[in-house]
Amino acid sequence: MNRLLLLPALVLTASAALAGCASTDGSLHSDSTAKSSSAPTSKPESKAVTTAPPVQLEKATVPCTDGVAHVKDLNNKEVTVADCDTVDVSTSSARIILGKTSHLRVSGTVNGITAADLSDVTITGDGNQITSSSKPKVHDTGKKNTVHDGKR
Repeated sequence: MNRLLLLPALVLTASAALAGCASTDGSLHSDSTAKSSSAPTSKPESKAVTTAPPVQLEKATVPCTDGVAHVKDLNNKEVTVADCDTVDVSTSSARIILGKTSHLRVSGTVNGITAADLSDVTITGDGNQITSSSKPKVHDTGKKNTVHDGKR
């Protein structure tokens, strides 16, 4: 019978001893400088968030030949296309800067495209963001694409 009572008594004694050594922040103190649990605690210092600078992408220029420019196989690049009647974008994850463009067709994914002037856009790719200073006619069958224009 004494053995049955001895184990719970030891557990309670050990718990009480450890409870006196634990601070409110969960750390253990074995000296007499432990802070009282009723003492005010200081707020943690705020840490400044540091963001990385924009990624420097390799630059590429795509020519406009016979009124058409094909932006393809230029993933993860900054691509420039001068004024061109039609621009086909089949690359992905690129930053694309267009001059005046009548027709933009985008089958690539996750591109950031800026056009000086744009008449119409056809999008079949996903996750593209297109910005133009004009208000183009948009036909979008892809997913999660956005078109921002200067006329809104």
